[in-house]
Amino acid sequence: MPWVDLFQPSQLEANFVVVHWDQRGAGKSYDQSLKAEDLSFDNFVSDTLELTDLLRERFDQDKIFLSGISWCSAPGFLTLMENSDPFHAFIATSERVHWQRSQNLGFKWVKERAQEQNDTPILEAIAAIEPFDASNFEHLGAKNQGLDRYRGGDFYTAGLADRYFDYALKGKSPYYTEAKVQNYIPGLKFSLASVIPQALDYDLFRDYPNSAIPIHFLWGDHDWQTPGELSREYFDAPAKSYTVIGDAGHSLIYDNPDAWAAALTGIAEETLGN
Repeated sequence: MPWVDLFQPSQLEANFVVVHWDQRGAGKSYDQSLKAEDLSFDNFVSDTLELTDLLRERFDQDKIFLSGISWCSAPGFLTLMENSDPFHAFIATSERVHWQRSQNLGFKWVKERAQEQNDTPILEAIAAIEPFDASNFEHLGAKNQGLDRYRGGDFYTAGLADRYFDYALKGKSPYYTEAKVQNYIPGLKFSLASVIPQALDYDLFRDYPNSAIPIHFLWGDHDWQTPGELSREYFDAPAKSYTVIGDAGHSLIYDNPDAWAAALTGIAEETLGN
């Protein structure tokens, strides 16, 4: 949420009431008293449905749009498994689809790039962790280092990561007090340690092969953090649309925010018949 002013075009607020949410254990919702079990998938789903009902009542809406980006698209799908009735549609951005397969595809891509470029530091890092284990934090870190090096990770635009983290961690965001800024990194580490062990068995092919409401996928064309071939494969069964955002990595809302906002607006217009 601290980066809203950097990536949210006016087009979004002209077409939607936009609600940004720091989920339980992250950002403003982080508290040192939280325990790992507080960040269970069941709690994320319960929180999502509770917030949804609050918004529907406050704005007198029978249904709303649900959008999840990166990890948060997973609780979105888990919420649909529980109850999709409150939603017009779900927009899944940079969705992993299958934890093990997506991590393995990303690792394979990094290894191929390193071999093509004879990149000794990355090749040595890869050799040190093979065989790759998608449940091992050290292995994931080495893989992600390679993704970022070859601009296939979180940010495709050169220098953009530094700009965003500088903005958040130096207290430039009007949405975070200095105390909340200090909680950002501890909350991130705590969330990763609590969530990833639960995510190892995440598999939409198995657990959610069809959807009662439209699913719309958005994917950055340089994203190998959540490889597009998996979401494309999954899209063939339950989804309504699949949009590729150009010049964008995993965090496509930062790399190309205007295209992202245009995609959301188009989905709403199509869904509501405007």
